[in-house]
Amino acid sequence: MNETEQLSHHHVHLPKLADYDLIEWHRGICCVERGPRFDEVRPLLEQLPDGTDSSPMRG
Repeated sequence: MNETEQLSHHHVHLPKLADYDLIEWHRGICCVERGPRFDEVRPLLEQLPDGTDSSPMRG
């Protein structure tokens, strides 16, 4: 992950996920845990590729 992606995760994506209670984000200790509404999106997340396949994505 490059620096731009890291900044985007830190300043855009993590705050949005926390706002929706999908994660608990403990900024001070750089810790992310499942939030109270995480199980609502779990079925969707289980449908996504896990990123371990080395073949390129096709669109």
